[in-house]
Amino acid sequence: MITKLNGERQILPESDDRYRALFERSMDAVYIHDLKGNFLDANAVALRLLGYSRDELLGLSFADLLDVSQLPAAFVVLQEIMENDYQAKPTIFKLKRKDGTLVEVETVAAVITTGGQSVAIQGIAREFTERQQQKQTLDEPLRRGARTEDALQRFGEELSRITDCLPLAFAYINSEQRYCFTNKE
Repeated sequence: MITKLNGERQILPESDDRYRALFERSMDAVYIHDLKGNFLDANAVALRLLGYSRDELLGLSFADLLDVSQLPAAFVVLQEIMENDYQAKPTIFKLKRKDGTLVEVETVAAVITTGGQSVAIQGIAREFTERQQQKQTLDEPLRRGARTEDALQRFGEELSRITDCLPLAFAYINSEQRYCFTNKE
């Protein structure tokens, strides 16, 4: 029994170290707030995203960063987290940075329990605006390609309509000597 207790004592500090490393080194904003929304901790990414120092953020609540119009949605998400211990789907919020500008973030969160008691909520946030811009940048060549294919298809249909009226045979042969197009004649 003592060995088991000693073993558990050894595992717990290692687990704490691993958690702290994940928290601090995450590429996403990670934050912890109490059940009323008051911030208890945040990693460097969260602080940089919002423009606050750790001490400044610890004096704020999640509601302080939200526009009043988003408070009802935030309370619904909080209620879901408290009932299910986690948030089923990400939610997008516009948060006010320290400089007053807004940043769109996509958040997910879950309850932190100690001894079977819910004690806090840990959330992860990603800047949504930046992700949307990256997605649009990546999708643009696909959209352009689709537009090009659509234009070529329309051109081919129009060419067929025109050449089908000709009283003679018409064909287009490419540089590889392959027929690419012929009219009905």
